[in-house]
Amino acid sequence: MMEMIIVLFIFFVMLAVGLYYYYSFSAKGIQSAAEETKAMSGPVLIASLPYLPDFQCSFGGSDENCVDVVKILSFDGKKGYASLFDRKKIYVKLAFPPPKGGVEDVLCDGAKFNSLDFPDNCGYFLIKDYDTKGKQVRIFSTPIPLYYPDRYIIGELVVEAVL
Repeated sequence: MMEMIIVLFIFFVMLAVGLYYYYSFSAKGIQSAAEETKAMSGPVLIASLPYLPDFQCSFGGSDENCVDVVKILSFDGKKGYASLFDRKKIYVKLAFPPPKGGVEDVLCDGAKFNSLDFPDNCGYFLIKDYDTKGKQVRIFSTPIPLYYPDRYIIGELVVEAVL
């Protein structure tokens, strides 16, 4: 009887150790899959952001393949895109024609938009801000057409995703 109790005790100890290691390895696998999915959300966001109704150009009820600058300026990312934009810094840099006079690092806002020398007085539009300094980030970018009320400009959509 005592031998059977010892054998059962050893069996349950081995079973507990095996379950512990199985759980720890599967938790590490799930965590690495979650990090990989998070890292891949940047290209998905790059591909889908210009087609969101909050950014896309529309003329006479039909959608166009461009991003409206006025919609970028009036965008409020707090309403419905919190999970989509989580832990990301998203901005649009003006690419061609390049900004004049060293204004590449100047934020385009409502005051600059109402100025007579717009878009030559600023260099980028901020869609969502997130502090990425000192953190490991992955940067994704793609060129996009920007629609101004009187012309088109080529911009670069940049997503800095924190890993």
